[in-house]
Amino acid sequence: MDSHHNMVEYKAEIINLTVMAEDRSVVICRVRRHTLFGKIMMKYSQQVGIPVNLLLFRFDGESINETDRPFMLGLEEGDMIEVYRQQTAG
Repeated sequence: MDSHHNMVEYKAEIINLTVMAEDRSVVICRVRRHTLFGKIMMKYSQQVGIPVNLLLFRFDGESINETDRPFMLGLEEGDMIEVYRQQTAG
């Protein structure tokens, strides 16, 4: 019974987040609740081929920092992160 309880806890530790770009393209990220967002941001950046320093990540209108973690923001299974490309002066 303990092993079943541990498995349920382990599964609850991992959540799927939807990351949606301005063009409505979607990437599903499977992450642990304690993972630093810097790691999530870097993985997304590599996947879409845009340097991470050109991307802004937001949840419920609030900026997400590299040092934030999903549990700190109250993120739950299926929540959506929005990604915007920073405007560059030129």
